[in-house]
Amino acid sequence: MELGRSTFGIPTASLLCAVFSCIGAFLLGFDTGIFSTTIAHPSFKIYMFHNKLGNAVLTGTIASTYTAGTAIGGLSSGWMADRFGRKRCIVGSAAVVIVGTVIQTAAINIGMIIAGRVIAGLPIGVLLSIVPVYNAELALPKYRGMIVGLFTAMASFGVLCSNWVGYACFFATGNAQWRIPLGCQAPFAVILFVGGFFLPESPRWLIKKERDQEAYEILMRVHGMLGEDYVSREFTQMHEQISIEGQGGFRECFKTPSARKRIALGIFITVFNNLGGTPVITAYQSQLFTQIGFPGLQTLFFSGFYGLAGFVGVLVNIGFVADRMGRRTSMWIGAITLLIDLIILMPLSKLYTGSTNEAGKAAAVAFIFVHSFVYSVFMFGTVWVYLSEIFPTKLRAQGLAISTFWGQVISVILQQVGLQIYNDIGYLFYIVFIVCTAAAGFVYYFFLPETKGVTLEDISAFFGDEVVATLHEPKARIERVLNRAAGCDDESSGAQQEDTPATPKERAVAFENVSRV
Repeated sequence: MELGRSTFGIPTASLLCAVFSCIGAFLLGFDTGIFSTTIAHPSFKIYMFHNKLGNAVLTGTIASTYTAGTAIGGLSSGWMADRFGRKRCIVGSAAVVIVGTVIQTAAINIGMIIAGRVIAGLPIGVLLSIVPVYNAELALPKYRGMIVGLFTAMASFGVLCSNWVGYACFFATGNAQWRIPLGCQAPFAVILFVGGFFLPESPRWLIKKERDQEAYEILMRVHGMLGEDYVSREFTQMHEQISIEGQGGFRECFKTPSARKRIALGIFITVFNNLGGTPVITAYQSQLFTQIGFPGLQTLFFSGFYGLAGFVGVLVNIGFVADRMGRRTSMWIGAITLLIDLIILMPLSKLYTGSTNEAGKAAAVAFIFVHSFVYSVFMFGTVWVYLSEIFPTKLRAQGLAISTFWGQVISVILQQVGLQIYNDIGYLFYIVFIVCTAAAGFVYYFFLPETKGVTLEDISAFFGDEVVATLHEPKARIERVLNRAAGCDDESSGAQQEDTPATPKERAVAFENVSRV
């Protein structure tokens, strides 16, 4: 099938929508990463804590309240996305991020910083849940891993930028060291807010709301380079599958065995993704580098390279892993590799933290970098791709919101007590991460169905639900669906021909052919 004008084989309109919506992911990464460098600036500690050493409890509170905001925002995002649409949620969230950023930048005390972090965290939580859903619902099956993976690429780029902005501002004077980095979030939020009005709405959400003609027109805009025949078949499968699903909601996520299986997997993945230790290492990387024995400017320099390792990792993921290796394979291999890294990192932290052995300290820092790189190559992007795929349209926003909420709850707990625990027990904290990563790898290998390369509607079959249409339906059925979408009487356009349900063999061929599109 000719693709016409496209970028790397991907319809250009679809790619541009994904890249632009992922400014929301950039905000997530920047806002998360900027805290790590902010707490390393001497001027911030003196201004907020009135000493040069900081305060572990208050630092944990600032970090955890932001994550608590993302958890609450994420949980509410399911209802909002189903009620108002994916696009409006993105635009509204960008507006609230601007408010939170202004409050943080202008903060004159700890309370104001916390308020700004919470207000910024609420919309970031919405973006965390909705942007992957939006991109998954616009993506072609063959490139869905890369398109949704752009979310994590932009998040990692945000962390990278925040780390180097923090490093650069070390050379500023006074409170500008930390106020300038915090304020740098605002321009990107403004861009997302203004540009978000020009994004197309998710066609699957429009079909769910019985706005079929709009959905078809948007599919022609974003996938039209694949040809009208493909778009018609794609629309037909979406329309017929969504029609039998009915309306979703919070309770529907727990109503049927297949729904419960999906939500259980979603919660497990997000919870154990955080229990693997990455949120703690990312949030407190500057503190870890300082405790190992690299204080001051060296800490900020290493934080910059930590972000760079993560960014390079996600580029490898979307380029060579996401749509080639498969979701399940990527996740269990990632878990095993991270397990090895943590097992090596634990004794290095014990032996060389605070020591005079420069080579040993450098090795400990290197394996922190390795952790960032490996997590980004195999886990970070793949987790969000998988979560955005496993739920049917009626449950996708709600299911991802619930899953994200529980993951963020664990992250809140870890960020609130993580630094204090590490200060108290040191390297022994890694034992928790090792055990949880091993458990995650076991579940990923034995219990995750593979979702690579098939349409979102076809994935329902992997969880025992009926799939009522494929991309290879008879033309008569396609014409009737299109006529109904256009509000036309379909009796004269194929009523005399009966659709023959696809046989198991035909469905198998359909699954195989989808990956070629």
